[in-house]
Amino acid sequence: MGFKRNVDMKRMLIFTCFLASMVSAAPMTPREKTVVKQIKPTIVRLMKQNHVPGLAIALVNNKGVLWSDGFGYTDLKHSYKITPSTIFSVQSQSKMVTATGVMLAVQQGKLNLERPISEYLPDLKAYTRNNYHPVAQMNLKQLMSHTAGFTHDAPIGNNNDARASYASHVKSILKGTWLKFNPGTDYSYSNVGVELEGLILQRVSKRTFIDYMREHLFKPLQMNDSTYDVARALKNKKRAIGTVTDLAKTPVNYSMLAPAGLYSTAKDMAHYIQFQLDNGRYGGRQILDKRYIKLMQQIPYPKQGQRFGTAFGIWRGLRHHDIYYAHLGRGFGFSSTSLWYPAYNLGVTVLTNGYGSNTDLMIANDILEKIIATRKKDELKKLEPKMLGNYISNNFSTISFSIINVKNGLAISGGINSGVEGNIIKQGTFPLKYIGHHEFYNNDEHRVYRYNEQSVMGVPTLTRVLDGATYYFNDGPNDKPGPARKAWGKYVGTYSLPSYGKPWKLTITIKHGYLYLDQFRMHEYKPGIFFAANGNPLVLLPGKASWNNISIHKD
Repeated sequence: MGFKRNVDMKRMLIFTCFLASMVSAAPMTPREKTVVKQIKPTIVRLMKQNHVPGLAIALVNNKGVLWSDGFGYTDLKHSYKITPSTIFSVQSQSKMVTATGVMLAVQQGKLNLERPISEYLPDLKAYTRNNYHPVAQMNLKQLMSHTAGFTHDAPIGNNNDARASYASHVKSILKGTWLKFNPGTDYSYSNVGVELEGLILQRVSKRTFIDYMREHLFKPLQMNDSTYDVARALKNKKRAIGTVTDLAKTPVNYSMLAPAGLYSTAKDMAHYIQFQLDNGRYGGRQILDKRYIKLMQQIPYPKQGQRFGTAFGIWRGLRHHDIYYAHLGRGFGFSSTSLWYPAYNLGVTVLTNGYGSNTDLMIANDILEKIIATRKKDELKKLEPKMLGNYISNNFSTISFSIINVKNGLAISGGINSGVEGNIIKQGTFPLKYIGHHEFYNNDEHRVYRYNEQSVMGVPTLTRVLDGATYYFNDGPNDKPGPARKAWGKYVGTYSLPSYGKPWKLTITIKHGYLYLDQFRMHEYKPGIFFAANGNPLVLLPGKASWNNISIHKD
């Protein structure tokens, strides 16, 4: 009886695990499947061209893995085939994962990003040209954003020779190194600063950095094959072996843990990207509060006008008008990229055991850009029929321009004004390049326009993002017929608006079931009171007629 119960429990556990795997998987759209089909021969070609023995890839959104695969072998001897579960050294991608561990400790109340790191590392020394104690001026924000002033490598255990133990490596940092600049005054990419993040985590948690990351990040994200424990990783016979062509044997990094010591798989790194895309959630749990995810995406000490660069352990970038976040890993015969676009809920990780060709980055960019391009095409196809038509500015009397179809999409036809309303500086046809999320780029102005399907005026608008100049949809070829109310018939005719003794003539007509004043379609608020798309009021009450609050009279 007990044996049968144990068997049933095992079956239930297997079935539960199967269900969990089914829930975590996310289906691909037909277009995404086409992109994947097209990218596979590209991967094979680039690997052969750049002498990359093996590659693992995973495409992911906030629900799970869309597609994953392995190509090639773990080494030049073709010992084992690469799969999404093959372990690679991800090198500097370790930095963003370490930064996430720091944010978890902040969330737990163990760390404060603003406090001097001398409170956590009282034995740390550093030297500057200003003869003061810089450690008291440093904080975790500076370590995480590479603005603390440390050089790239430590005196012992570095990219030139990483055979030293972790203990001797850390000791060489604590003894004191010269800083390049005063903390918080400039930027310089540094393994040393990130190593200190790991050491601080170790001190405040009272456990090894390896154990802290396993318990607080890898377990919750089910990154079961990920570790900063080099000895554990090297025991895996099927791990990928780094390839360095100018050395007889590829060296192993034994020294640098927090900045470059992570071993992981495409499967595990996909979990990490999923967690980022889902604002700190994974498996139905909030692992890291959304505010810390958003904080990781900010640049702590931007230079004047800076919008992109190193944030909290990750790179914030702009490509084809889209914001992305990423980190690369390079060294010891490995190259890897993790890259995600939150606005498109899409990310990819590419791990390779080849070095020096950027194959991983090229493939990551290629697959994401192609998928995003297909999504933009679909979005534009839906927008085009809605957007076609005439738009009016917020000034008194002019139709500003029309949106028309051209060969490659949409274009502005008519006049483009400067920042001053009504000051037309160009007339013509100006193609609009769709850049996603209802935004278009006008190359003639070097400006972005945003289309809004609803506005405070109740009509669609096109807004120039830089200066807020807004154009209101007046009418278009795909409009449904209006109500053509019988009561409007008495308004039809010619009106005069006094202007320095010479009346300005206005004409009210009914077209396509709508009331028009000249070229302006009117929207009825209540009987006898109308508004143009840009809010200009037309009052046609007995004995009280006005256009834009200026009296008019019927001829």
